[in-house]
Amino acid sequence: MDVIYERSDMPTKALLTPQRQRYKNKRDSLNKFNADINKTVLDRAKYLRESDPSYSEFGIKPSNRGYIKNKNGAGIKVFEAIADILVSDKAGNKTQVEILKQVQQTFPTIFLQPNIWHRELYAHRLKKIQERINCNLVKPISFNGCKTLSEIKARMRAKQNAQTATQTYTPKIAINKEVVVINDKSFPIERRKASDPKSASIRVNVLGKRQWIRLDALMAFLSSK
Repeated sequence: MDVIYERSDMPTKALLTPQRQRYKNKRDSLNKFNADINKTVLDRAKYLRESDPSYSEFGIKPSNRGYIKNKNGAGIKVFEAIADILVSDKAGNKTQVEILKQVQQTFPTIFLQPNIWHRELYAHRLKKIQERINCNLVKPISFNGCKTLSEIKARMRAKQNAQTATQTYTPKIAINKEVVVINDKSFPIERRKASDPKSASIRVNVLGKRQWIRLDALMAFLSSK
């Protein structure tokens, strides 16, 4: 579904806003609808098995599920609104909660749950969101590997940070079993514990002091995308 609704197992004694009460009523009706669907399927299966013995060895697991339809394409409009805010938030400072609150003002009849950020998006919806974002940017961003709104937001934040960086580096780094070479400077690889291969590290000068940098941490950093 496009929008995450109120959990049906919330305490019934909790005081609900009119909006949340409406969605709770919808969720209760949907649960009954699904139960009726499953009963119909099971009753039909029972009839078929009784009328034709060749069906008697077959079981059935009803998988048909109803869902609450979005009115007037509200689902994709919500995602487009989130995409527009991500583009307008040049500094990338708005939190997920703040963005949802802003979208909620535009769509007051749709209840948005914070976990909308972490739900994997359908391929066609993901494509529409990416196109919506990139058509409003001077230089398009690659969203390869992004599957959720949270990942898209993080990718945009990383891109914005890179564009506003005060210092950038493009060092030439070479690593073998004995040494790490950064530009023209060599750093011997040493084991801080002779019996522990994971303790392999290099030492660098930081403000006049020798500091250890673990080789596995360095490799993970260099491999990050």
